[in-house]
Amino acid sequence: MVTECAIYDYPPNEITFIVNSEELTFPFLSKFCHPTLLQTICVYIQEAFPSKLKEIHVSNALPIAHKIFKLIMPFMGKKLLKQFLLHPSHLNWNEFYKTHLPKRVLPE
Repeated sequence: MVTECAIYDYPPNEITFIVNSEELTFPFLSKFCHPTLLQTICVYIQEAFPSKLKEIHVSNALPIAHKIFKLIMPFMGKKLLKQFLLHPSHLNWNEFYKTHLPKRVLPE
């Protein structure tokens, strides 16, 4: 809902999400990983999101994130699969800024 309000006030051409998963805990993930909820989120992102999605980056991804991603994959279209990127905790941020998103567009 917050994202939709921001998009309504300041409509962008594309949106890139960056999620830091460093503080995610297993109890939280176990509640979040219900198949119906995952499917609903994927359908929303693919069919109802009010702006063009460029990429979703999950930084500091734990090894379990790849397993959770495999649970989500059946609900994702080919385009969304290409846009969803998991980055390990030892990510080279300078390389990230060169290849995915310039540092100047991020808040300080």
